[in-house]
Amino acid sequence: MGRQRQGREASEELDAQLSAAARADDPAAVRALLDAGAAVNGTGVDGFTALEVAVAADSYGTTRLLLARGADADRRSRGGLTPLMLAADAGACTALDLLLRHPARIGPTDDLGRTALDVARARDRQSAVSTWHTVAVGMLEPAFGIRASFAELAARALAFADPDDSGPFLVRQLLERRVDPLSRNEAAAALAAPDPRLRTFAAEVLWGFGADVIRDLHDKEAQQWAAGLLRTHADRERDPDVLSEVVRGVGWHAEVDSWDRESRLDAEERARLQRFAAHSDPRVRDIAELALSGWADDPRTRRP
Repeated sequence: MGRQRQGREASEELDAQLSAAARADDPAAVRALLDAGAAVNGTGVDGFTALEVAVAADSYGTTRLLLARGADADRRSRGGLTPLMLAADAGACTALDLLLRHPARIGPTDDLGRTALDVARARDRQSAVSTWHTVAVGMLEPAFGIRASFAELAARALAFADPDDSGPFLVRQLLERRVDPLSRNEAAAALAAPDPRLRTFAAEVLWGFGADVIRDLHDKEAQQWAAGLLRTHADRERDPDVLSEVVRGVGWHAEVDSWDRESRLDAEERARLQRFAAHSDPRVRDIAELALSGWADDPRTRRP
């Protein structure tokens, strides 16, 4: 009995250390503890598993490791909350994306009868401005068969108090993955909208349309469609702020598609960008000149 008790105590200690390592977002320590015999679904002193702790803290590396090592993505913890609900409650969008791709089950409800989407919406309504919970709602809606329009998602992104927040970037990522005909029509309409902020946002979406490195999405046809739309719009846009983003997108697609092995830009693309390099507004000129020089390594042009 003494040996069994000592073994159980040692196991509980490892589980507690695993939970602490997850809370500290230390994937190396998490891996070492799992290798030493910690139970991947064991609970710490607070009753939560390491995955639940990592998800609530939006710890990408730790969450990914635990899922790969067999952590239960559907376990119901205190209040009937699953890891997906915990991520929704915390606005933990990185962890939410991992869980949706794992995939975690979306159907379960907590003790109050709420789904993960209900949880995210409730938290979003508590804030007067767009937050990470706004993004979480947008990420969860497709899993529940709900399709928000381009304009609605753009409005959520543009409502962020800080335009440089990563929240709008994640909303753009959602839209970049939507390459169906309806989404293309909506993107084109947004690029032609009266509101210059919406046109700018649409141009930013069209940079990466059809591409997602994390999900290994590279729809060449969709990317070519987006490049063509940006080129056409560049000749119509009169607002320098918007035009600079449109030209940035034109240059981005040129960087991807038009440079040959000798680092020479396609003649048609070069002529187009040279015209914008002579633009009266310095914002447009600067972007065009960077595109002409090849800007893959320029930190000013890297997407977040």
